[in-house]
Amino acid sequence: MHILSDGSGGPGRTWHQFLRRCLTPFGQKMVSFLGFKSGTTGSSYTQLYTAFFISGIAHLGGDAVVNPSRIGVSCPFFMFQALAITLEDIVIAIACRAGVKETKWMHVMGCVWVICWFIVTATQWVTAVSIAGMENGVEVIPSKLFPPPLCDVLIQFLGA
Repeated sequence: MHILSDGSGGPGRTWHQFLRRCLTPFGQKMVSFLGFKSGTTGSSYTQLYTAFFISGIAHLGGDAVVNPSRIGVSCPFFMFQALAITLEDIVIAIACRAGVKETKWMHVMGCVWVICWFIVTATQWVTAVSIAGMENGVEVIPSKLFPPPLCDVLIQFLGA
């Protein structure tokens, strides 16, 4: 009952299946190293966090190109995604124990959750990478392409 999806089940699913095939062996090795049995919660979350950690590592080259003194600036973005999935699993488990049934509206709420989470984390990631680039004297992404910070949008919306 995972709500995290791209909504269409198309391109996102294909991309994630491709990544899963590439990243699964790293997670399996870590599960084996830590001694978790296959199919357990410990095994699942070890594989999840390992996959996102490796994804962060894969982006170190991009960090180095943007600013060699800020290598690793994009890694938190990937670890936050694993954290979001963990929090989602907790909410789903609590809802299931409370007898909440999956409905169309639950799916819509899940899609809204994914969009909001991505806006919050991606904005921070893009901002961090861009600042790192500016420190290096390069405008990585023209500032006119940045979405306004979430706090600014909320303040405008509330009329404060």
